[in-house]
Amino acid sequence: MSQEELRNELSKIWKFPFVQKAFDDEMPDIYVRDSDSHMVFTWKDWSISLKNKREIVSAINGEEVSDEFKSWIKKFKITSDSKDIFFNGHPVLWVRGWGYLTGRTQYACNLDSSTAISYQDKMLEYARKQLTNLQV
Repeated sequence: MSQEELRNELSKIWKFPFVQKAFDDEMPDIYVRDSDSHMVFTWKDWSISLKNKREIVSAINGEEVSDEFKSWIKKFKITSDSKDIFFNGHPVLWVRGWGYLTGRTQYACNLDSSTAISYQDKMLEYARKQLTNLQV
């Protein structure tokens, strides 16, 4: 599946663009959320600056990022497993939103477990590829 097709599929669940809010100029919110405030990712690495976290989110959104960020991201081998995105083997982002995906309220998706897992897997694939595409 192409990145465009993957994004279109993910857009059925999460509303792009994703956002990285902050409590102040240095302290990011622990969550990356979609435009409707649903959780998409949780940060697992607090050593990454707020500026770089925002650029990671911009890259996942397919937005333009700075040349400085492109140089920084090239230092890492970016991989993923069934729940995390890793930079050089260190967990950075954890895909989230299980309650939103499987919840039974009017504000949730009401997906069965296998479909919810499939969407989380697709999100990991999409985000990892968006980041690794900057390393070319």
